[in-house]
Amino acid sequence: MERFKEGDLVQVRGGGPDMLVVGAYPDMQCGDEAIMGIFCVWDCDHELHARVFAQDELDIVRYERHARPGPLKIPEN
Repeated sequence: MERFKEGDLVQVRGGGPDMLVVGAYPDMQCGDEAIMGIFCVWDCDHELHARVFAQDELDIVRYERHARPGPLKIPEN
């Protein structure tokens, strides 16, 4: 991901709800070209929404404050 990392808060340019970046699609097709797609989730009226945006559609609200130590590990029983 170039401009955004997992955990960043973003907003669609021109306004809208704060959204959490949860991932990226580096080769999302837009017409004939591949662009960076940013997968975001947000809550609106107690409903969870999710969508992939082109990174040019988004502005940063707040950068991730804490670096993750790595992938989540689930203990085996």
